Amino acid sequence: MNSRGTSLIEAMAALVILTIGLLGGLDAVIIASNQNSIASRMAHVSAIATQVRGGLQSQGYARLVHNAVLTADASVPTAPCTSTSTVTILAGGLDTLAGACVIDLDAYEQSATGLLDPVTPGYSADDFAHYRRILVQFAGVTTGSQQVAVVVSFVRTVPGPPAHFVTQFAIVPSQASNEI
Repeated sequence: MNSRGTSLIEAMAALVILTIGLLGGLDAVIIASNQNSIASRMAHVSAIATQVRGGLQSQGYARLVHNAVLTADASVPTAPCTSTSTVTILAGGLDTLAGACVIDLDAYEQSATGLLDPVTPGYSADDFAHYRRILVQFAGVTTGSQQVAVVVSFVRTVPGPPAHFVTQFAIVPSQASNEI
């Protein structure tokens, strides 16, 4: 260094160090943005699972699997158990429990459009495009009830298991709660 200031080499070294620091800061901003996006989606997924659980508790589980109890219309589809791998993988291993029945709630509600009230009336077409809802039914803990796991996951754009999912458990009446 001379008495008139810094040399060109010192200035370039300082610029390199500053650039590395700024790139690290930019990377942190990108990571934080991705985490905020995931947190927002997880909050929405959790809200959907809560709505499904509430809908099942108010409408009763029989509405899905025994609709002959609720309507004389034989054309109303029932929600059968499925063994499709793209659906069962969303159960997060719950499908392997003895007596578990995995139900694709999205496929059921799309096939029953206009025939029965949906479990979650506010579930939009945008939600159908971005999230997947399934139910895993277990034996009832008490007579007249079913134990159900509500699983909601993000729809992936590439093949593979779901990146994130939320599972909530509920004991729901076999009939609508206002009919018991």
